[in-house]
Amino acid sequence: MPAKKNDTKKDAIVKAEDKALKPTEKQEPKEIAKPMTITEKVVSMLDLAGSIEFTEEQRKILFAPVDEEDVAIRPDGQVYLPWVFYVEKLKQAFKGKSSLIPATPMPAFERNLMLWGFYLVIDGKPYAYAVGQQEYHPNNPSMTYGDAIEGAKSNALMRLCKDIGIGLELWKPDFIKAWKEKHAYRYFDDRKNKYFWGKKTNKKNEVKDIEPQENFDEGVEEPETVEVEEAQEIEENDELVGKGNEPKELEAMAKNLKQRLKTMGVDDKDFKVWLYDYQIAIDPPRRYVKKKYGHPSFSEGELEDLKQLDAHLQKAVDKFKKLNPQAKEEKEKPEQKEMF
Repeated sequence: MPAKKNDTKKDAIVKAEDKALKPTEKQEPKEIAKPMTITEKVVSMLDLAGSIEFTEEQRKILFAPVDEEDVAIRPDGQVYLPWVFYVEKLKQAFKGKSSLIPATPMPAFERNLMLWGFYLVIDGKPYAYAVGQQEYHPNNPSMTYGDAIEGAKSNALMRLCKDIGIGLELWKPDFIKAWKEKHAYRYFDDRKNKYFWGKKTNKKNEVKDIEPQENFDEGVEEPETVEVEEAQEIEENDELVGKGNEPKELEAMAKNLKQRLKTMGVDDKDFKVWLYDYQIAIDPPRRYVKKKYGHPSFSEGELEDLKQLDAHLQKAVDKFKKLNPQAKEEKEKPEQKEMF
């Protein structure tokens, strides 16, 4: 029996109501992929690590012997190559296809040390990772926060280039010793009361108007030069900084030297001013005089050095007159005539 029109309408209404009552299914939003961090990106490329092969031309550039003139020395005696040396090496070898990628956007600062990790990427492949460091004291006006950051980056660059094999001579004790004997010298800083290292090509910056010098007792066996590992102990060494000298012996030696200079016709004040600069240039350095109230004084010198000076005073005076032709001579006071 055919359905009535009213029944058909009712069925349609019921179906529509059932459909309306059913809750609509929620569509989960699609997750947006987060960008990879630098570290994650580099880690994803680790399969490429170790696959870099240098060409013969690159090897010649990277592993060429270090030019000794490029080497510098810190005041504490540590030798190093300036950061620009490493930058030039990488540019020459890889034609701009190498870069330092920071592991984090900004460095960490812990216990007065700026620490910043970097990856060295060559031709799109990770080669090495190193953490650079730079000492930083916020109250130090000579170094800004930005300077410290750059210092940490430069230190990381040096360490990464060491992994490549650039400038490995600077990590060999024999090279360091030979270089220091040929290119470096030690000098005494009167203000800080300790010895520092300098490069001979920069010697004029430390000592003015002084020729390369020698000890007055040339030909006499000299004590050995202090090595790198002893550098930190220099300021504590009584024998070097003059601690523990007997004041009476020093005063007696100072009086004796002044009298002898007077006998030789030399103004002791001019001689001491010259000697103050001269002693710095000697290898190993001596301390014949030290400033007292702004003027060089024998009584503040090192007793053993003064004894050496006393034994070779004539030679010292001859050198003084040769290097200072305009030096004033000690003038004898005219004898007082007796009254009639």
